[in-house]
Amino acid sequence: MNAQLPGQIGIEFYFNQHLKIRPKPNWIGKLPKNYYWCPYCGEIKKFKVFKGYKRCELCHISMKDYYVKKFNKLELI
Repeated sequence: MNAQLPGQIGIEFYFNQHLKIRPKPNWIGKLPKNYYWCPYCGEIKKFKVFKGYKRCELCHISMKDYYVKKFNKLELI
């Protein structure tokens, strides 16, 4: 049973049901270390190392994903 407090946003709000990619807005400048734009969450998220890969702490998408690399201007290999 998942009890939700009044005013608390449910976890379903954060999950992208249809995998819509959200491009990085132009107003976002340089981000702190280990923070990247997550195109699936549509927010700046911290990417932590999990089983040898850096992943978004909420949706667990890897840094090796094409769109994560594209919107964070990382090498597309």
